[in-house]
Parts: sequence; C-alpha cells; structure tokens
Amino acid sequence: MAWQRALKGETAEYECEFRAHRLDGDWKWLHARGRTGTEHLEGLITPDTLSFICGPPAMVTELPRTLVSLGLSRDRIRTEHW
Repeated sequence: MAWQRALKGETAEYECEFRAHRLDGDWKWLHARGRTGTEHLEGLITPDTLSFICGPPAMVTELPRTLVSLGLSRDRIRTEHW
C-alpha cells in the first residue's frame, strides 16, 4: 500500500483511493493523500507517549512496529482494526 511505502521511507508522499461501507449500507469513495515518514514521528515520541491507532489491518500492523523501532514501548500503543 502507498502509505506503507511512505512510512518505510521508500517514498515521500502517498495517495490512495478506497471505498468505505457505510452503516446505512451504501458505499462511499474516499481519497487520501499525504506525507508521512519516521522523521515526522521521531520528535513526537517520549517515554510518556500513548499512541492510539485505528485503521485498516495493514496500517494497524505496520505502524506499531515503526513506533517500537523509534523507542516507544509496545505497552504504550493501543490498536483497533476496522
């Protein structure tokens, strides 16, 4: 996925398009683009940081690994898949 490549530093930006299933049964197309990478996270992590991650399974799997590699304790990371 594009955001995974950006988070790993393989690309500077990401852009993706996806559908979300709404509670009323309809589908909605969503478009996201941005810039992410470990350099954006490095200055934000302290021993007191508590991280809440909610999103698609691939993101919820990969982002905690990245945070741990930056020094955040695994017990300070909360995740929820959708």
